[in-house]
Amino acid sequence: MVLSAIPKAIQAPSNLDACYKLTKEDIGKAAAVLADAFKRDPLWAGIFEHTTNQNSRLKAFSEILLRHSLHHGEAYAFSEKLEGIITHVPGNQAEITLWHIVQSGALGCAMRMGPVIGLKLLPLFEPIQLDRHNHMMGRPFIYIPIFGVAMRLQGKGYGSALLGALIARAEREGLPIYLETETEKNVAFYERFGFKTVKKIIIKKLIQPMWEMIREPS
Repeated sequence: MVLSAIPKAIQAPSNLDACYKLTKEDIGKAAAVLADAFKRDPLWAGIFEHTTNQNSRLKAFSEILLRHSLHHGEAYAFSEKLEGIITHVPGNQAEITLWHIVQSGALGCAMRMGPVIGLKLLPLFEPIQLDRHNHMMGRPFIYIPIFGVAMRLQGKGYGSALLGALIARAEREGLPIYLETETEKNVAFYERFGFKTVKKIIIKKLIQPMWEMIREPS
């Protein structure tokens, strides 16, 4: 586990059990934190371009991912203050369809997003989901649906601490971790933790690159 990016002022949790485990009561506040974390993200800027209430839509989609994660896996924050949040699910629950949205109780969130969710968002992710299936076929793995730190706290080590705690669990269980990210800055961050890019694709409608990454257990 690589924790060199964590400032000394932050006591890094040794594992996820030392972090704050989110419950359904935390979803609203956690979704707001994640919406703030991704408000300058190029992928979401492209998805919500030419729409109104972009922050509200991003918060709604963050809530969809949170509810999916809590239904099939777990979500953690650095502390009860919700400085940063990381979620994980078993690899066989990584895919999110409209049925999964209904199943996790997130239909209201999808409705708040309007036609963006069905007509634009889910189809965009189909090639990514197909790649994930091909890369990890027949293998158990941990998948990270969403991971972010409040904008004002980024670069202070909270994200490194959360990711390091999840990696510690993956190491104990002997499982790879799979994720996708959309900026070269994020790629460099994940590479410091042992992730490697297995494929770089371009989401054609947005002309947006996505890096598909895996961290194998050591």
